[in-house]
Amino acid sequence: MRRIVSVVCLPLTTIMPGSTAFSDKEYRMIESFKTHFEVLSKYFAAYLVNAPPNLRSSASQQLARLMMHQFHELSTDVYEELMRRQYASTVPLPPARNDFHPRRN
Repeated sequence: MRRIVSVVCLPLTTIMPGSTAFSDKEYRMIESFKTHFEVLSKYFAAYLVNAPPNLRSSASQQLARLMMHQFHELSTDVYEELMRRQYASTVPLPPARNDFHPRRN
């Protein structure tokens, strides 16, 4: 039996009534979300099919409370770590950042 994997859809931005355009920064974030989603959904597809549906409810609720820029940073971190692990010989570790906690570097 094949199960359908549900995906949490987070609001990408709040648009004021009558507004139809994203700022350049928001547009770049949305484009990177698309890339991250495609790559990560392929990587986690086998795991998500076998996981019980209620297992992810609290994680989904926590992700839904993140601001757009926080979700973007998290998504980027997970995406970059996946790329680093898949292509360990060609993708170097990112440089340490002084504005991050030492455990995050």
